[in-house]
Amino acid sequence: MLMAYYEGLHYLDLLTSFANVAWAWSYGGGTQDDPVLHCISHFKARCYTLGVRLESPYMWEKEGIDWQRISSSQGPFLFVISGYSKYLSLDRILEQVEQGSNLAVLYSPFLYSAYEKECQPLLERLGVSKSEVESYASQRMVKEYGQGRIIYIHNDDVNDSNIKGGPSGLGPDADKKIAQAKKRMDEVIELISTFGVPCVDCVVRSVPASWPQDETLIVEIELRNKSLVDVDSITVDVSLPPEFEPLSNKSFWLEKLVAGANRSVSTLAVPRVKGTFVNPVRVFITYDGLTHQVHFPESQISVIDNLQNLLRASKPAQVDLARTLPKYEQYLQPVVSSSTLLRLLEIDPDAVVAKARRVGEYIAKVIARKYISNFSDSWNFATVTRKLYEKKIINAKAKGYIDTVRVLGNIASHADETGGISFSHEDALITCHALLLFLEECIGSRLL
Repeated sequence: MLMAYYEGLHYLDLLTSFANVAWAWSYGGGTQDDPVLHCISHFKARCYTLGVRLESPYMWEKEGIDWQRISSSQGPFLFVISGYSKYLSLDRILEQVEQGSNLAVLYSPFLYSAYEKECQPLLERLGVSKSEVESYASQRMVKEYGQGRIIYIHNDDVNDSNIKGGPSGLGPDADKKIAQAKKRMDEVIELISTFGVPCVDCVVRSVPASWPQDETLIVEIELRNKSLVDVDSITVDVSLPPEFEPLSNKSFWLEKLVAGANRSVSTLAVPRVKGTFVNPVRVFITYDGLTHQVHFPESQISVIDNLQNLLRASKPAQVDLARTLPKYEQYLQPVVSSSTLLRLLEIDPDAVVAKARRVGEYIAKVIARKYISNFSDSWNFATVTRKLYEKKIINAKAKGYIDTVRVLGNIASHADETGGISFSHEDALITCHALLLFLEECIGSRLL
């Protein structure tokens, strides 16, 4: 996880970043500021949606990351300061920036006026005046500092007042104003988490919260070049618990990843032992002669009783989809008709698997939109299913069924990126069966 460091006075939230950038938060003093004007909870949530994780120094320390001793070879990092730094010295921050890290300086008119004395050391160290910081922030000015970059951002681009407004709301054209605010937030996130030196990050897309014992688990890893330069000769090594039997290669070599590009790799494993495994996936990326461990948010996977008897209560050939699919027509129809799926079963199993995934994503988002108050249409399929499970809206069985549909559908939709894997008629039947079992669970729980 891009490790970033955040510090300031007035924000009422905790912060950090994207796969190798962590933002840290520390209160420099209490204020009685407007809780909406000086809160960035939506910015934090938007960062997470876009793969940028925001945490506090306390949370990073819990994960064994000591900012006082961290090596620049583990970077580059993202540092975000809204006023003055107390947790880490400015000299230490700028030392890291000089070697390729980013420093985002957030300008708030209130902060730089009410806490002018506290902000002065930052201004002096950067060699700028308060008026210059304000001017630079309004332009989102980027200045080179050694190999790194200093980026000035205005508080107006990230605070919650643009999403919630004050006591009277946002007034006329609220939806338009919110859309514009989210667009500005996205631009800021992209700007501050893109580096001038090579930086490859990744996210794990397909590890579910629960999975049946002795069933093949597909671990899909999306690599991202978060820099302005191409990165050559990348090696990706995936580590899983010894209780997970590998079925495929766990080391991958990529010849080139151009600036701003994404690429996915997948590995297969079978959990052979029931139990709960904390942080089951570790990823190490090697490029430019250095190996970086990606720091993910804490996660766990519960390996549960084998669901084979539920998923394959009868052999796939005996699953009578011609009889059962039409029963779910109202849930399929927004994406594909049951008659189309049945026709494709005989001629194009890959298309069936891909369309089943689209149906599953549509249904999951329908449920999430109804039951999750802060649902965002920008959430990807994996995020939606994870949040539905974390909030106990769907149970472990439903999560297992829909993850089967999602992961297999991802492979079918990106066959060129997965070594040309193709699916058989039986595979398509099993995927459809898993989709129907997911629908049954949701209907039985009165979610649909």
